[in-house]
Amino acid sequence: MNVIRCSSVALLSTLALLSGCSSLWGDKGMFRAREKDYVHAGDIQPITLPAGMESAPLDPLHIIPPINSKDEFGDAVDLSEYRVPRPVPLANEDDAVGVKIQKLGGERWIFLNASTAQVWPQTQSFLSEYNVLPLKSVPEKGLIESDWVHFRDDTSTKSRYRILIEKGIHPDTTEIHVLHAQFPVDANIALDESFVWPEQSSSSEREAWLMDELAMVLAESVDNSAASLMGQNVGGNTKAQYARVNGEPVVTLRLPYARAWASVSHATEADGFVEYETNSDLGLVYIGFPYFADDKPGFWGSLAFWGEDKRAPETSRYALTDILAHLSDSKDARAAFASVPGAAFGKELPLAQGYLVALEQKDGLVIVRIRDHRGVRLAPEEAKNILRVLRNRLI
Repeated sequence: MNVIRCSSVALLSTLALLSGCSSLWGDKGMFRAREKDYVHAGDIQPITLPAGMESAPLDPLHIIPPINSKDEFGDAVDLSEYRVPRPVPLANEDDAVGVKIQKLGGERWIFLNASTAQVWPQTQSFLSEYNVLPLKSVPEKGLIESDWVHFRDDTSTKSRYRILIEKGIHPDTTEIHVLHAQFPVDANIALDESFVWPEQSSSSEREAWLMDELAMVLAESVDNSAASLMGQNVGGNTKAQYARVNGEPVVTLRLPYARAWASVSHATEADGFVEYETNSDLGLVYIGFPYFADDKPGFWGSLAFWGEDKRAPETSRYALTDILAHLSDSKDARAAFASVPGAAFGKELPLAQGYLVALEQKDGLVIVRIRDHRGVRLAPEEAKNILRVLRNRLI
């Protein structure tokens, strides 16, 4: 009996509290919710200004500027038609070397996967530690010229070093070139603008000593924490740049022709390309490349791994001489290949395919362009996509 009475009292108390809450909150409660009052709000009459005053509209505080997007070739990008480009093939493990000495013919230089902003201060520190004291430093040119250096094992001569630090082919890479000059110790030579540097090092052993020691020190000391604001402008621009020549997308290389040819040949041998034939005398590389021109836009079509793996044929039906003998008789093809020995313009070869990579020296640069197997310009986006892959493989 007592249990029943207690339960009844508890129930009545709860109901009383609930009824009390409804009188405090709710649409008709003392503390009425106001979050929906705006639904019933009416128009507000505009403020009437006194005579002699004018109203001015409020300007936005944060103005969104018009979008003027351009790609790396300097062309305007239509964002409404923009498609995410396919991922560039990953570099080989052999390419991911921090510091190494590269050779081409009789030339040697240090290559680093580091920016000039990191390399410049560490090179200065190295020279000070090895008593190769700089006499002249020009950061904008990446140039360091040393004072006289005397070696203990040869008291009859004196030496100087010229170190040139340049931006590499790729962003955040650096190349270091070393030149050694040697003279008799009693030679009276002024260390001013009249000093004449040799075209090649006087002693390949002395050059190799400094280069090897510098490469070893930089491999141990260069990291992301050792950067210089002054070094950001060292060595000018990267050696490989995207550009347009006569309206055609190209890659320009600020390199000697022999090295440009070796670099492009290396790139066309990498994954993603099939190198059918090369001719260094003509400056031509005949390649295959699996360009995905038939992909449809959309989410699934934009995924490179979706669908059947597309590859270029491993071999070509025709030799490079055959391709050159059947170029397009168009003004565009003639302008590019008329001076190439063996070039002829006329009927197309049946089932011919592939691309021609052409190198041309002009105004101190090597211009690299991509054409179809008939020497005709590609659609701009097709040319750009292939050139992007090619540039990523340059060394």
